[in-house]
Amino acid sequence: MKKKYLILLCGLLSFCCLSAQNVTDKKGMKQGVWKKTYENGNLMYEGTFKNDKPVGEFRRYYETGALKIVQIYESGDRSKVTIYDTDGKTITVEGSYKGKEKDAEWTYYVDGKVSLIEVYNNGKKNGVSKIYSKEGVLIEEIPYVNDKKEGVHRRYLQDGTKYSEATFKNGVEHGSYKLYEGHEFTVMEGIFKNGKRDGDWILRDDAGKQTEVLKYKDGVLLNSKDLKKKYSNSFDKNESNKGRYSELEQSLQ
Repeated sequence: MKKKYLILLCGLLSFCCLSAQNVTDKKGMKQGVWKKTYENGNLMYEGTFKNDKPVGEFRRYYETGALKIVQIYESGDRSKVTIYDTDGKTITVEGSYKGKEKDAEWTYYVDGKVSLIEVYNNGKKNGVSKIYSKEGVLIEEIPYVNDKKEGVHRRYLQDGTKYSEATFKNGVEHGSYKLYEGHEFTVMEGIFKNGKRDGDWILRDDAGKQTEVLKYKDGVLLNSKDLKKKYSNSFDKNESNKGRYSELEQSLQ
């Protein structure tokens, strides 16, 4: 008899636990544990609500059943999120939210390695974004203020040496531009004014010796005729593949 009562009690407890899920109060607000499943029966999400707001750990799943997202709700309206690949194990994104807006640092991964780091404030990029190669080498640093480039955008080669530096203001190239191509000196440098080349642009060879001066006014090359006469023959193939000479070729076309 006692065994029967025990079985009955366990059944009632299980029923109560199940019936306690997906509950709303008299005001229509979600309370307690909530779960939802896909048509195939696999769990879609599970989490806890208090007064219609998610609290603690909230999990979402792919239709296959693999883990998709883990979001941990902290005090106030802040939460931390981890997003997984379809295998449910490999992390692809880590970041934080303030309400529904991205906030603070967000890290993106490819094949388990960091590929991009961005900094947000209230949903907008604010800070230096960093891009990494598949080998894990930093290859770009891009400064942002309120979602627009602001400051010096730097590019690097795979060995860590500088490739170029470009100054931006309010999302537009404005200020100095320097091309290094891995050298300690600039092989090309000049000034952008509101997105257009302006003034003298200097070209140097691999030994650091000045070879040309390109004269610009509001993006227009002023001494193109003189340069065309000098460079009427085709450029050396090796040199034409480099940034400074490719730029010159395009200017003369």
